[in-house]
Amino acid sequence: MKENNGGNDPEMMQLNAMMDKLIAVQNPDLAKQIYKKPEQNSAYDSLFKAIPAVIAVNQKAKQGSVVELRILDTVVLNGMVIPKGHAFFGLAAFSNQRLNLEIKNIRMGNQVIPVNLTVYDKRDAMPGIYAPEALLSDAIGSGTVDAMGSVGLNGFDLTTQIAGAGIDAAKSLLTKKIRRVKQNLKAGYPLLLRDNTKKLK
Repeated sequence: MKENNGGNDPEMMQLNAMMDKLIAVQNPDLAKQIYKKPEQNSAYDSLFKAIPAVIAVNQKAKQGSVVELRILDTVVLNGMVIPKGHAFFGLAAFSNQRLNLEIKNIRMGNQVIPVNLTVYDKRDAMPGIYAPEALLSDAIGSGTVDAMGSVGLNGFDLTTQIAGAGIDAAKSLLTKKIRRVKQNLKAGYPLLLRDNTKKLK
């Protein structure tokens, strides 16, 4: 597989999609987040007032890790006033070179406030944080070599062997993707938060 440094590589996009589905099969909770159905609301992607926020500190996000954010304005969520500078924490999940953060609870003193927030990258206004470091290049290289090395030429059913090698490569890539995918996050990186509980106007 050729490495593509510019533009979208169709093979890479297809492999990313396949890996996401394999991860979803092994992790139902992640499947709900990645493949959840859009809200039955024709205005789902319409204009909404976002909550400005930033990455709180320099940190390295991995699958399932917790990412700390800080809001830049005072907001009201679930009837509670959340002051400017308050810390929010999101659960990280990677999908198609985006780092999605799930924010379901906020702590205020001894109170836990249930919320439903979607994190957007302020630079491109898309859900999730752009994660260019979350690549499969290293896993693809070793996985492909391992798969090709497992293909023998002594058997008569070469097609079956190649198919089996493809499955093995996919399993190898799945394991390596979960273990290696990470994204460095810099303090102050600009984000926007959407309160999904508010009706759109």
